[in-house]
Amino acid sequence: PDALAAARTRGAAYATTVGRGVLFDTQVVVVTVGADQVRATVTGRALQVVPGIPAPRVDESVQGPVEIFRPDVP
Repeated sequence: PDALAAARTRGAAYATTVGRGVLFDTQVVVVTVGADQVRATVTGRALQVVPGIPAPRVDESVQGPVEIFRPDVP
């Protein structure tokens, strides 16, 4: 749970930095998938390009294996 909260915090900070000026109202959801996978999904509202037409909601997900750190065994 602490690792998932840290991942959400880091993901939100990254989305804010990378999406500055073009991605708004971002939300980050990080969940475990099974015992050995994690998925992060970022959603937000894109920059409005055409006046009068609402900006689209956008989302992207990524999934990969959970890293397990093991100490070297002498």
